[in-house]
Amino acid sequence: MAEVFLAKAPSIQGQPRLVAVKRMHPQLGNDRAAVDMLVQEAKLCMRFDHPAIAQTFELGHHDGVWYFVMEYVDGVDLGALVQVVSAMGERLDPVAVAFIVSAMARGLDHAHTMRGTDGRPLGIVHRDVSPQNVLISTRGEVKLIDFGVAKVAAKVEQTIAGVIKGKYAYMSPEQAGAQPLDPRSDVFSLGICLFELLTTQGLFRQKETASPFAVLHAVREGVIPPVRSIMPDVPQPLADITAHCLNRDRNLRPSSAAEVADALDRWLSSAAPGFDAAALAALVAGILADAPEGTRQPSDVETPPLPHLDRTSFLQSPFTIVSQIPLAPPAIASPARPDWWPTRRATLQFLAVGAGALVFTLAWMIVAALVRSGSL
Repeated sequence: MAEVFLAKAPSIQGQPRLVAVKRMHPQLGNDRAAVDMLVQEAKLCMRFDHPAIAQTFELGHHDGVWYFVMEYVDGVDLGALVQVVSAMGERLDPVAVAFIVSAMARGLDHAHTMRGTDGRPLGIVHRDVSPQNVLISTRGEVKLIDFGVAKVAAKVEQTIAGVIKGKYAYMSPEQAGAQPLDPRSDVFSLGICLFELLTTQGLFRQKETASPFAVLHAVREGVIPPVRSIMPDVPQPLADITAHCLNRDRNLRPSSAAEVADALDRWLSSAAPGFDAAALAALVAGILADAPEGTRQPSDVETPPLPHLDRTSFLQSPFTIVSQIPLAPPAIASPARPDWWPTRRATLQFLAVGAGALVFTLAWMIVAALVRSGSL
């Protein structure tokens, strides 16, 4: 839906700054639904204030192009990191996996529990929790990105096309079945990430030639093997947490992402009490340094270690459309319109043709009556 590139931000006290700019593809600029989605993503992300969620600074519109400016995270996404580790014939340390997924869960819980100005929950669900949407910085920070398919009940239009989005293999069964979602859907996706990181195997990922329907069927009904049946040396507590998250009955899953983070943190406190962001940064740096040739994507921009750019030090451009605008409380969503439902234009055309046919029929009946009476 959008492309991302880097740009220079105004320097502060002589320090270089970079930001990531997410720009809508030009061909989608006239698509009202796509524009609305981008605008809602920016408004939503501007509300987040958590170290495990990449910050969004500004939404703007210039020369017919919609864009928003977000924090530049100097690092690698979790999906790319896993590919490098797999190419090396290894896997991520379970301690690092628990640390990463715990941070992801904390960020999700921040979004899930966000409330509007009136204190009512905003009903946010990420809907696209996957390794590709997790960034690990050179400082060992874990950052969730791309809430672009998040659903805010008060704002996002209800359409059949908008019900099923995200990466199929990381969906919850209820999302794959186009059912109403709540935070426990993201908990299931966390479980998929845990499973794949611990076992180095895809849970629902099929061959590249498989249809989306095959993947969705696997999500809803496929076998979910125990983690230790694939990787026997995975610590039992981590296997148990994974299985708890992957229960297809949402009522039997952890009730919140915070519950998942708490369980992982309890295990970490006993198994590796000294593991922290610095340890994760050192681990990732070592992996990337030893990456086989061709397994690591070259960076488009070579950057030195950069100071963090927070919301208070970011200077907005003159093209800003919205800053931290409060989101309205949830409203009762209008029913989704099926694909086969006629459009407004088609309905008007049908009525016009029907009205014309009715007028013609009445006129013909009048003429016929006059002929029979001898008046014509």
